[in-house]
Amino acid sequence: GGLMIVRIFRLTRIFRIIGMVFKLGKYSSGAKVLGTTLLGCGRELLIMGVVFVMAVVIFSSGMFFCENPDTSVLESEFESVVTGMYFAVVTLTTVGYGDMTPATDCGEAVACACALSGIFCLGLPISVI
Repeated sequence: GGLMIVRIFRLTRIFRIIGMVFKLGKYSSGAKVLGTTLLGCGRELLIMGVVFVMAVVIFSSGMFFCENPDTSVLESEFESVVTGMYFAVVTLTTVGYGDMTPATDCGEAVACACALSGIFCLGLPISVI
């Protein structure tokens, strides 16, 4: 009973915050320009997102299989393809935390290709859009 009322109040508070964000566009010219740009470049952003997801899948799989040539024995930090996906996202977006590093020559080659692809897949198109 009482817990449900608290949940409803929290939900209405979330909707009020979301409404304030959308009202920001009415008063801020910068928010209007950002919204217009996102709507105008929606197709290009979608294509860039699809290319990004494809690159993440390719490089995470490549990293997993390069670091674990024998998949029955896991000896590296890349325990699964999902762990490789984390590494691929961090490397593609050029964040590079440094918490995971490849140990094999093949893994280092995949990591270099991943970093360069991040520049070509994200860096260049974003500057054009």
